[in-house]
Amino acid sequence: MLFAAIVVLALFGVFSQTAARFERWNSALAAVAQRFGGVLSRGGWFSNPSLRLPYGTTYSRLSVYSLPGTSGRKCLEMIVQWSDVSLHMALVPRVSRRQIAIDLRGLHELEFDWDDFRLRWNVWADEGEESRLLLSSGVRVQLERISRSPEPAETLVLIYPGWLVVRKVWESSRANDLEQFVETTLGLYDQLQLTKTEGIDFVNGDQPQIIDHANCRICGEEMSAEIVICRRCQTPHHRDCWEYAGGCATYGCRETIYLLPRRAFPTAGNHAPPEPSQELPPGRPSKPR
Repeated sequence: MLFAAIVVLALFGVFSQTAARFERWNSALAAVAQRFGGVLSRGGWFSNPSLRLPYGTTYSRLSVYSLPGTSGRKCLEMIVQWSDVSLHMALVPRVSRRQIAIDLRGLHELEFDWDDFRLRWNVWADEGEESRLLLSSGVRVQLERISRSPEPAETLVLIYPGWLVVRKVWESSRANDLEQFVETTLGLYDQLQLTKTEGIDFVNGDQPQIIDHANCRICGEEMSAEIVICRRCQTPHHRDCWEYAGGCATYGCRETIYLLPRRAFPTAGNHAPPEPSQELPPGRPSKPR
């Protein structure tokens, strides 16, 4: 009888601790749902918690699950629908012991000249040129933010036809950390979208230049005058839209200072480009964010 009582008490303690962990994750994701206007599916004994989040004209899903073959380690996964991508690419961190499984069949490894990026990431893809175009400086910076915040951990980024998937080894059940993961992942999606925006070019990384047919990230309309560029992620905006929003529209950026771009001019025929104008001071929003 005494042995049976001890077993029952031990099982009760295990069940109580597990239920408390479920509740911590559910409570944290509920706070994220409230922050971003999402819908939470609560986790329990036989299901993992997940959160569906709207984002502009698309949607995303945030979920957490246990990594197989580990002692309770978690993986945080965010999937964003990306309807206008057709390639298959995997950005795989260079780590000594891989915890997140990945299938690279049908892909080949790409080579790059960016030494700092090459030391930390392997890139596998089924189409090389389009993959290289996607890896802009803004995309590479955002990848580093995701992998290092709130703390460094193995991070895997997959692009499938129609989808962006980000997975990261995860421990924290704090709502603020989960919100930061959502922001940086959506910021990566924005930067990837920006590489496909017609009419945007970046000169030397610090001198943004608008060419033609670029659309404002806030109102969605074409920009022809009064254009500003985010100092941090180089996303173009209408100046009025920036000042109305109080800062950059890119998720996870949070920049409140913009730069004034140079306009592009044709160089063929008799139309020579004008001399660069003197650098202007960065603008500031009309109200705080």
